[in-house]
Amino acid sequence: MKAAGTRLRPKEKAVLREIAEQLRTLPFAYSVVVEGHTSAGHSKKETLLMAKRTASFLKKIVPGVAITEVGYGTLYPIIYDLKDPENRRIEIIVRRSDNR
Repeated sequence: MKAAGTRLRPKEKAVLREIAEQLRTLPFAYSVVVEGHTSAGHSKKETLLMAKRTASFLKKIVPGVAITEVGYGTLYPIIYDLKDPENRRIEIIVRRSDNR
């Protein structure tokens, strides 16, 4: 999911609602990690704020699920050129938390 600005846009909220709907159908216990990533010129702190904003919205629409946030800054780019805006993103990781 792309991430920009200080507020979630309607399109971003719609994507998160779709993700929440999929999470609700999972037949096992799970936790979620929301990762913030960015391109060069943006701070690690900024990526944590992006992740917190996203996690906060998810927590409201999927109550009772453990959701944590982390900001990685430019540590894990998906495009080799660190200046490429494609590196600015949110990743949502779902981790199974039962023993099955």
